[in-house]
Amino acid sequence: VDWLDNSGMVYSREDSSMAAMNRSRGLTIGALVVFVGSALTLIYGAFWTYEVQSLSIRPSRLPFTKDSMIFMAVASLLAGAWGVATAYGLLNHGEWARISVLVFGWLCIVYCFLPMLYFPMLGLKHFDGTPAHFNPHVLLGGAAFEALFVVVGGGLVYFFSKKSITDQFT
Repeated sequence: VDWLDNSGMVYSREDSSMAAMNRSRGLTIGALVVFVGSALTLIYGAFWTYEVQSLSIRPSRLPFTKDSMIFMAVASLLAGAWGVATAYGLLNHGEWARISVLVFGWLCIVYCFLPMLYFPMLGLKHFDGTPAHFNPHVLLGGAAFEALFVVVGGGLVYFFSKKSITDQFT
């Protein structure tokens, strides 16, 4: 059975199944992970949008609060949209989507590597009633959180730079 798309190209069922057969399992799983993460980011952005609308703080008390919340809402929604578009592009073998994942991986590495090293050296004020071991655990937990993003970014850069993956996008 053949069908005609908007540009006048004729496709057959064999053409559409070949694209899915040439996509590796790792690429499909990666695209699904990107899609799920982006969907969660969109939900986070929707949360910030709701919070901005329901903000009841007087502007004179904390003037930067509403602006920073608007920034978080817009940044989260844009990042989520970028991720959804990238996941769709990965499923359709778009070279731009592979480059987009590489850019995201490098951003994770660049923006999380130094905080990962610096986090354990921060000085936190000790509050009454907190255990003595609380601050070191918070600092090491923060460093581990940053290290997670460094590892994820490095894994993305490694995986999407492999020849077997780049060959699927040509």
